[in-house]
Amino acid sequence: MKHLIFLILLSPLFLLAQGPTLDPNDLSGIAVGEKAPLFEAINQQNNTVILADLLQSGPVVLIFYRGQWCPYCSRHLSAFQEELEAIQALGAHVIAISPETPDYLMEMAEKSGARFELLWDKSYTISKDYGLLFDPGEELVSRYNTRLNADFPVSHGGSDAYLPIPATYVIGQDGQVLWRQFDPNYKNRSTVEEVIEVLNAID
Repeated sequence: MKHLIFLILLSPLFLLAQGPTLDPNDLSGIAVGEKAPLFEAINQQNNTVILADLLQSGPVVLIFYRGQWCPYCSRHLSAFQEELEAIQALGAHVIAISPETPDYLMEMAEKSGARFELLWDKSYTISKDYGLLFDPGEELVSRYNTRLNADFPVSHGGSDAYLPIPATYVIGQDGQVLWRQFDPNYKNRSTVEEVIEVLNAID
């Protein structure tokens, strides 16, 4: 009986029922060499973007970010915007995704200058599939709302206030993850130079 209870506690369905982890260090994310979960999502203009369609014409640089309230995220997206033409010249698409609704995506586009697709991870489905979703806890949520005007959970279009680990993936046309930057420390982000080096190495 004890063994049965132990197996139930370890089952994916039980863990999913418990909700996102409180500690981002418990997450590992989709790894290099694995197939990237396909998805479709609404962008800042309320248009549907389908990852499979983008991959038909080139690799995809997929950036997960926390929200328009996050200065690290804004600077990160600005850096990719500055080198967007160089990335596109290598045949790649850049898309960035957060839990925020299109109105807030537009705010991020204005703050960062991003002219690539910003996507709404509705109900956190995509960040969950990529193994990035965590619960920041009431204290952090309150701090982000008070100091940075995060507007949780309204900005996420629901009743929850979860966040993704900021991460960057380079996905090949076959859907395989070719490279990633994954770090539970939100201050550590990918660089454009790293991404361009990976794209240059694609046959």
